[in-house]
Amino acid sequence: MKSHQHPGKLVAQLRHIIGKSQSQFAAMIGYSKHAIISVENGRNLLSPKMVKQILFATGAEITNQHIRFCPLLPDDFSESFGKLSPDAAVYWQNRRNRFDAAYAREEFDQWRANFFPSNDETARKCCDAINTWFTYILRAAAKPGKAGNRDRLPAVFKTLLECLDETRKTFKLESEIDALLESETHRRGAQGFEIASLLTSPANQKQLSDRGFNFDKLKSQLKNRHQGEWLIIETEVRRIWDWPYLVPVPMKSRKIVTKPRFWIEPILTTADMMKVFREKVDLEC
Repeated sequence: MKSHQHPGKLVAQLRHIIGKSQSQFAAMIGYSKHAIISVENGRNLLSPKMVKQILFATGAEITNQHIRFCPLLPDDFSESFGKLSPDAAVYWQNRRNRFDAAYAREEFDQWRANFFPSNDETARKCCDAINTWFTYILRAAAKPGKAGNRDRLPAVFKTLLECLDETRKTFKLESEIDALLESETHRRGAQGFEIASLLTSPANQKQLSDRGFNFDKLKSQLKNRHQGEWLIIETEVRRIWDWPYLVPVPMKSRKIVTKPRFWIEPILTTADMMKVFREKVDLEC
């Protein structure tokens, strides 16, 4: 009687085929190394969710004691992600004709190179595709539903944000996202300090220093200013992932603002502060 491998053994077999360590494989499908070890040694069952994640990541479907190549392509693949090359299309057709043939390293290489490559171009196409569905979900949530309920939009919006943040954490994307934000989101900004408070506040003086300003050189110019005036400094900011929103924070390293600049503003209201990035007095630092 033929013995059957438990599904966890097939996970280990697939992992060896594609040449990934347990840690690398876990990162690909959004699980911990411990979870992969537990499935491979049979302590935990291979869940339907993990089967799907493996399929998405490798094009390999684990089913009926077999591992087979089954790239999950959307119906509109040619429109959304670009047509397969002629060689890849022929390969896919031949592979479908050998539906039960064993999954091999060649299939994984084809999946990465031709069907769903992990590169910036594919990522942007995925973004365009998913934006369509985000739009429909949010617009639908703004319409009256059962009993004329129009109040679902805030919760739907928050749920989508939570899903994005959970994905960021599950796949350990924190450092990669931060690197993209550092590379792509620098812009000019401004920060205000009430002069009277600045002259007596070491904490505010340290903030100036952290932004690249020499407070000792500024102090003589600030002492004779009128009560209630503000020192406005030009800063450079970039975005960070600060759940649930991306927000700008001042950066000490500069890419745009190469020289520290500041000026004096009169007494500012909250509305004034929103318009503070207009130069009135340009002083030497």
